[in-house]
Amino acid sequence: MNELPNPRQIKTQSVVARLVEATTVAPARAVANEIFAEQDSAFKMNLLSMAATINPFAVPQLPPQVQPASLFNVDAWGKSIAMARMVAVNTKSTRVLVAAAPKTGSTYISGALERTYNLARVSLTLLSARSYGQYQFGGGLRDHDVDELALITTAYAPNGYVAHHHMIGTPYLAKQCQLYGITPIVTRRNLFDTFVSFDDQIMKLRGTSEYIPYLHFGVPEAWYDMEFEDRLDFLLDQQLPWYTRYYASWMLTQQEGHVDPLWVDYEADILGPKQALAEKIVARIGAPEASVSRLAGELDSGNDNFNKGVAGRGSRITGRNRQKIEEFVHRFRIVCDLTGLLDG
Repeated sequence: MNELPNPRQIKTQSVVARLVEATTVAPARAVANEIFAEQDSAFKMNLLSMAATINPFAVPQLPPQVQPASLFNVDAWGKSIAMARMVAVNTKSTRVLVAAAPKTGSTYISGALERTYNLARVSLTLLSARSYGQYQFGGGLRDHDVDELALITTAYAPNGYVAHHHMIGTPYLAKQCQLYGITPIVTRRNLFDTFVSFDDQIMKLRGTSEYIPYLHFGVPEAWYDMEFEDRLDFLLDQQLPWYTRYYASWMLTQQEGHVDPLWVDYEADILGPKQALAEKIVARIGAPEASVSRLAGELDSGNDNFNKGVAGRGSRITGRNRQKIEEFVHRFRIVCDLTGLLDG
């Protein structure tokens, strides 16, 4: 006979379910307040600890008579940080950061790694049970940067993890990767093809539940009534500086010896033989050589609704918009060569 869940199990399941769904402050704090009202101190702390790793807004409002420092003083906080860092750094597992510009095949790479090695899909930008919490909690337009609370907590993932973010390369991020044993995979793609693909993605959202162009992509709703050339003109003004900065940041961070990322090219690697790509990734992340065929199979499976783009679709960009991309790329010639992102 199967045992019925006890009241604590039911309570825990309810807390988890509600916090996973709560993407705004009020409902998350309401759950936290409910937890804090629990009479059993040990059960209360278990729930609060769990809630803290699920939802960044799950913080209870303390009663006026409670002095916060009496619950947890600065000395206790310092000791907790020290212990958490020691455990996170010294727990060995496969940890991969797919640092990508949008529309460069990064979802495809991270999905194949997740399935092949049973890795957790995590966020390193905020402490959350949601792997893409930066979007679901309303932070999609802010720069992706590593959050140390998330960095420490995700280190406890049993089999390791893969994180997928649009992160700029910096010496600080490189040092965190070194300290926490994270392998950065950096994807790149021809800029002309990238921007056509970007525009296609936004256009496909019209009439869907994700039809919030500005809050998701920083483009106005009038986007859907604009001609292709006008859309690209707007998109390039808004995104081209970020894309070029992204590529330059990783190239320069590597040139200065801070990091040695695995570069994955959309044209040569993602659209190329999957066996070769799998071998390249396995060698860098230190996975068993015998897993190459499994990873190659996942890369060839077409999961994650991967849009297998064709190189050269950027030929639709002509005239002033094509010139704008070329001129912007050539401005970086003093610090690094980005011309490989152009046609030919």
